[in-house]
Amino acid sequence: APPDALATSAATPETLATPAATATLVIADTGIGIEPEDIPRVFERGFTGYNGRLDRKASGIGLSLCRRILDQLSHTITLESTVGKGTKVKIGLEETEIAGD
Repeated sequence: APPDALATSAATPETLATPAATATLVIADTGIGIEPEDIPRVFERGFTGYNGRLDRKASGIGLSLCRRILDQLSHTITLESTVGKGTKVKIGLEETEIAGD
């Protein structure tokens, strides 16, 4: 997001994507957004969308790594974005058992 973009985060007790989700972490900004044709690929390792290539700071690793970690923990991640308005990422946290408990 550009330096003047507003970024916010919140944790809510709502369900995300699956009935098993017990909490949702929402991270949103008011940045330049992501082009619609790039959204299906944002979780691919090494993919940098058009807007990410404009600022030349994107590596294409962040969202891919987040998804990989969350998948291994049985959690979910989704993304919504509108060009010129910003992006919202939702992380659905599901209750999991800890080995040894």
